[in-house]
Amino acid sequence: MFILQIIDCIKKQIINMNITGNIKGSLPDGASRIAQKLFGAPDDPNLYNKDSYKIASRFSNENFCVVGIAADKGACGHYRLKFPLMHLEKLGVEIRISDIGDISDLDMIIFKGATHVILSRCSDRDMFEAIRACCKRYDITLIYDIDDCFHEINVKNPAFGFFDINTEFGNKNLRNFEYFLAESDGVIFSTRELKGYYEEQFPHSHILHNGLDLSLKCRNWSPSSKAKRNEIAASQGCYVDENTVVVGWAGSITHIADLEPMSDAINTILQQNPNSLIGMYCDPEMAMHFCLNSWGLAENRYFLIPPTSFKYYPEKLSYFDIGLAPIKNCAFNRCKSDLRLIEMGAMGVPYVASKVAPYYRFHLQTKGVGGYIAETTEEWVEKTSLLIRKTQERELRGLTLKNYVYNNCDVSNSASSLVYTLKTIRENSFSYTKAPDATILNDRSIGVPKPRKEYKLTDQCPCGSGDQYGTCWRNCSPAWG
Repeated sequence: MFILQIIDCIKKQIINMNITGNIKGSLPDGASRIAQKLFGAPDDPNLYNKDSYKIASRFSNENFCVVGIAADKGACGHYRLKFPLMHLEKLGVEIRISDIGDISDLDMIIFKGATHVILSRCSDRDMFEAIRACCKRYDITLIYDIDDCFHEINVKNPAFGFFDINTEFGNKNLRNFEYFLAESDGVIFSTRELKGYYEEQFPHSHILHNGLDLSLKCRNWSPSSKAKRNEIAASQGCYVDENTVVVGWAGSITHIADLEPMSDAINTILQQNPNSLIGMYCDPEMAMHFCLNSWGLAENRYFLIPPTSFKYYPEKLSYFDIGLAPIKNCAFNRCKSDLRLIEMGAMGVPYVASKVAPYYRFHLQTKGVGGYIAETTEEWVEKTSLLIRKTQERELRGLTLKNYVYNNCDVSNSASSLVYTLKTIRENSFSYTKAPDATILNDRSIGVPKPRKEYKLTDQCPCGSGDQYGTCWRNCSPAWG
């Protein structure tokens, strides 16, 4: 009876969300209010059709030529630079993308005729200065993109030594990073929380959320067959049949600290659900460290999914029946994005995730139709076991989440206001009064307060409920720290 009530509730939410499975390319919610606030006539239903209000001057390409320079050729380089710019190219914007390893790879010709340069993941001072000099020479707007909070990296993160403020090397790198932000004409962050962390020091800040390449068709987002997955698991000594449920985790070695507390939960989940397996899609040494050394799992209760390139990454996520997304509640993780949930969601994989800002915000936005939030070991076991045992609910949640992601999380959605951002940054660099960031304007229109580094229990809750953080009816604390 209980499961039927849940399914009925999910079905109603699907109807309410008007999910169709099609990819939309519309402006983000509240964009009309953004235009109205900036250009007048809030009561005019034909606002976008009137040239007199010059809406096109903010949301059309204006003969832009954007150069993207990515030092990262993996997920960061694609999600933060290549995919958004490829979307702009479809809108008629001239795009030039350069992958460079060091300053010797820099071709000055790429800057001629450009209006903007977006620089992602640059850590070399000489390279930055060379690019900055070109931008000044050709009157180009320089934008620095960032998707991690480098000042709050966990000591167990392999990148910690690079940004350890207590060492001369780390301190130098942090000072360089701050210099890049300060000397750029604008900074683009990946999340509200990350922007909130740095905004006071670097007010020329904007947001570009991560979006998938579903409409671009750069990668195959069609699920792989379960038979192929079962074959891999069986070849590693696991017993599998058509009813076996794979609980999966995917990530990089930077998440060591996030997985360490999961030992009791993982073991209990496997004990209570005999026909379930743990699937690890990560570095093999990391997988063996946790499955054997840390968690002490029997060899026939887990399997490793062979690593692959970024291009074939989505297919491997479809090997999961349930996706786990545990992260520690710390400043670094609170500034991360919801990318892991939307990647799994695009493959129809429901989630159990930590109650930490990026995942909890996504959970609220989707009304929880795609999975569960867990804080304690008992909750991880309970929610995961529920999805293991309730096949119909698991499949329905996965389908609902997939439809939501296709409707809302494509790069055509996340980058829909990027032209506005590019134009605003360029104009702001010449103006004493600064036009606001599109995402923040949208947040104000729907009641989401300005992000902060830290929240007091008496602050307005960052979820937008209007309640105080400590007494929010959604029980938000401690998601935002």
